[in-house]
Amino acid sequence: MTSQEAINRINAAIDSLREVRDTIGAELTSMPDLKDPEVQRLSVLHDRAANAVAAYHKGQ
Repeated sequence: MTSQEAINRINAAIDSLREVRDTIGAELTSMPDLKDPEVQRLSVLHDRAANAVAAYHKGQ
């Protein structure tokens, strides 16, 4: 694998993670019961995805 191939794969992974983050975020806005365990798990996953994307962009 070349460095360019690695960059392309990493960028694709970050793009995919961003899509997941955005999808979860959209779903969370339509879920009224914030105390529901599934909503809380989705919220944690959204935060993790957001942190990973932010960390990647901070390191660039």
